[in-house]
Amino acid sequence: MANTIDFTNKHFHVNIEILNEEKIVQDINLYQLLKFYAKNWIWIVSITLTSLVLGIIFCNFIQTPMYKSEATLLLVRSNSLASGTSQDTVLINNYIELFKSRRVLDPVIEKQKLNIAYDEMAGLVEASNSKSTEVIKVAVSTTDAEKSKSFLEEAVISFKAQVKQLYKLDNVKVVDSASLASKSYNINKGLTILLSTVAGFLFIIIILFFVYDFRISTKSKKTSDEPTDDGELVVENVDVLIQPDDVLRIPEIKNDTPNNAAVVEPKANPSTYTNTLRARDRLFQASYPRERNIRR
Repeated sequence: MANTIDFTNKHFHVNIEILNEEKIVQDINLYQLLKFYAKNWIWIVSITLTSLVLGIIFCNFIQTPMYKSEATLLLVRSNSLASGTSQDTVLINNYIELFKSRRVLDPVIEKQKLNIAYDEMAGLVEASNSKSTEVIKVAVSTTDAEKSKSFLEEAVISFKAQVKQLYKLDNVKVVDSASLASKSYNINKGLTILLSTVAGFLFIIIILFFVYDFRISTKSKKTSDEPTDDGELVVENVDVLIQPDDVLRIPEIKNDTPNNAAVVEPKANPSTYTNTLRARDRLFQASYPRERNIRR
């Protein structure tokens, strides 16, 4: 706990806090902070609504929607195919890579008259196998749902033709034909707008907190540095270390008698005193900068 020494002289008042191994910390008044937020409600509402509008604009006009068309293929075992788990796995992996190869996709790009390079198109094509099955799932994603479906249908036809040409087999069957996507898969409008709104709200709350803290700090500094109207000089939040044997002598401004001095002694037997010479100097400079009488 803090020990306080109050000294009232003829012309000024000194309030020195002596702390026992504690540092003076300026607390944030929660009630005053909430009042500050309420006072600036127009900023909070404006920034939050602006973030909401930006989220809507981003979802509808900036972010590019992608539509995915999917199909399912089945590898049918024929008599000419050797039976064996490892051989089946190798064959399926070969089919997956073949589906994404230039040999399959280049004819489709040319037939669809797409203004896109193979490398870019290959990044939009997916092919995978469900474990322990002979099922191959394929998909194509573009910015247009109809185009995705059309491209996937042509890709499946080209793939089957290449399998027949390379392996002399016709063992690829279509289980599910290319689907038509009803909505984009990469945009969640509700979640995006919600996150944008929350981000804007938190942003303005944090900014206003720093503004409030800055104003409180500036106000406290002015209060501690400036004399009051009735001639009192208030020293607040003093960090001066006063040892138990220290004596602080503060002469009056009107030095009528030679021994006219006031003595302030700290309370006896404290274990530790926190001290700052800075506050003592500030006090003397404000009162009579030419006369100092400090004995340690």
